[in-house]
Amino acid sequence: MAQASAMLEALGLVLTPYSPHLHRDPATKALKPVGTANRLAMLPTGYLEVLTPVDGIATPAADHLRACIARHVGVHLAAFSVADAAARARELATAGFTVQPPMHLRRSVEAADGREVEVAFTVVRPAFDHFPEGRVQVLTHHTPEHMWQTRYLPAENAIESLLEVAYVADDPPAVADRFSRFLDRPVAEGGPSLIDLDRGRVRFMSRREAAEAFGARRLPENPSIGAITLGSRDIDRTRDCFLSGGLHPGSLGGDHLLIDAAEALGVHLVIVPVRGAGG
Repeated sequence: MAQASAMLEALGLVLTPYSPHLHRDPATKALKPVGTANRLAMLPTGYLEVLTPVDGIATPAADHLRACIARHVGVHLAAFSVADAAARARELATAGFTVQPPMHLRRSVEAADGREVEVAFTVVRPAFDHFPEGRVQVLTHHTPEHMWQTRYLPAENAIESLLEVAYVADDPPAVADRFSRFLDRPVAEGGPSLIDLDRGRVRFMSRREAAEAFGARRLPENPSIGAITLGSRDIDRTRDCFLSGGLHPGSLGGDHLLIDAAEALGVHLVIVPVRGAGG
């Protein structure tokens, strides 16, 4: 948590306070520890999450996170928001996915006016073995006003949005087809393996394609998230912020920036210019 938080702060991102996850039992309404905790780097569109297992608590979610961290340093989770997670869970079961029971997660946070409030969201996860690339889940935010607080949005680095998550795998088309069924979105035809979402997209790359895209740089040995693309409304301002944070942004050509995985804790960070808030 400390190492990842320091890296995100070097990017000029503002992190929410450390917050353990609780699950509200739908029958008893009792709150139980999930075994994980987080800090979030909120963006006008999307967010990045530092997720950590909590010492002394063993749950399937916490144990799976520990196994992911032991496998390699990098990004281990992609969460896709939907309007109704419970309804999507039923659709996923019909589509052939084994679905874990929905988690009704809660966290106590400070609201913008100083009150203590509860952040509520419902998370649906398929069986972990469906996605060897890392944890994948869908979720519905019930209290977005308490998450996207102005004080947590970045002001100095001009970063606006999470635009793309790129998976590196041995058989990108096969992985793309599986994600297509999970997301209920088609794979783009006649080019790279891409799935467009309402906001952003998911890309699937071979190791060779990733090596060509990012140069002769370190790539994950296992199928995993190899790169994340962020959008900036002022790429020069973003570069200056990174330099002041002690990072070494490179160039992918033109005005696209790259923070190498060696600096970004196992994932390549690509920053591209966008027009207007949220890209």
